[in-house]
Amino acid sequence: MIYFAELGQNPELSLAEILAVYPKIKILFRTDKAVIFESSEEPNIEKLGGTPKLGKVIGEGKSLKEIILTELKKESKEKKIFFGISFYGAKSDNNLGRTIKNILTDDGYKVRWVTGKEKILSSVIVKTNKLLRRGGEFCILPSSSLSTRGRKEEGVWVAKTIDVQDFFDYEFRDMKRPARDLVSGMTPPKLAKMLINLGGASDEVLDPFCGSGTLLMEAALLGIKDIYGSDISEKAVDDSKKNIVWLKEKYQLSSMAFSEIKKCDVNNLQECWQKKFKLIVGEPYLGPAIRGGLSFEKAKNLQKELEENYDRYLKGLSDSLKKNGKLVLIVPFMITAEKIFYLDIDIKKYGLESIHELILYSRPDQKIGRQIYILKKT
Repeated sequence: MIYFAELGQNPELSLAEILAVYPKIKILFRTDKAVIFESSEEPNIEKLGGTPKLGKVIGEGKSLKEIILTELKKESKEKKIFFGISFYGAKSDNNLGRTIKNILTDDGYKVRWVTGKEKILSSVIVKTNKLLRRGGEFCILPSSSLSTRGRKEEGVWVAKTIDVQDFFDYEFRDMKRPARDLVSGMTPPKLAKMLINLGGASDEVLDPFCGSGTLLMEAALLGIKDIYGSDISEKAVDDSKKNIVWLKEKYQLSSMAFSEIKKCDVNNLQECWQKKFKLIVGEPYLGPAIRGGLSFEKAKNLQKELEENYDRYLKGLSDSLKKNGKLVLIVPFMITAEKIFYLDIDIKKYGLESIHELILYSRPDQKIGRQIYILKKT
């Protein structure tokens, strides 16, 4: 089966996560905002943190109008249809939606054509307008093939959205949990899920910088069997425990296995846990919250401080990994008007090797961004 996935705000990170969760897929085509792939397994959007939409390809060629009309009529169980069209890299055409609406109306259907300000409908628009239940959203991507005469012919992929990310649920977990730490900062739930997924399939995970427990919560919802958390802060440990109790109640996770959450310095992980791990995932201290601009001199000093911290972290983390175990680690970088400061850290010194190119994660307004390291213990 051929599927479509919309890539999130960081397309490279979204695609890396899809490939980590579904390593057997075959990429057929991609734009900067979406990817078409072949898979024997139907992807599940609940397993992915960086994919706003998933769909099935229902046609390829030039006959857009006929493909969409056929699908809408086939799926309609009553004479009422809601539909929308999104264009990913393909030239947008408002006349297409208008034509489809007019034809369906002439055929006796009550029709609502849902549009947005952009040429791509957001997952919020798709969900709130009930497009998945009362008709459909159709995603159009460009494609090209060779004709029998050897000439390149332009066409399109047409995918029908089968699911969208539950943005309300992510917001609920982020904002309604009982313990939130705005001072130390919190890893966004979607990013936490992506970090876990980048480590590949594993039945256990340790977060040695657990903070208020975001990563532990997402690991539980992914169905990971054995989940361990620690932090040097007693408050963070207490916050994580409160949030896990809340998660179990709200999401009815009575059978969830939680090994332990305890206070522990990352340099003493072996002493704390008395075991080595298959997968460690974490976001350490990224530096102070920056109000206003970040000067060149302040960034340079922060770079030195963080390099010393990460040198210590890597020793403790490496010592706690099993051979061939994986480490997914956030490393900060500082953005000034003059220069971007990256940390110079020596992973080989601690028997680690990179198994994926570095992924950058930041927003345009941020002064401190995130680099995602995916490492293996040699």
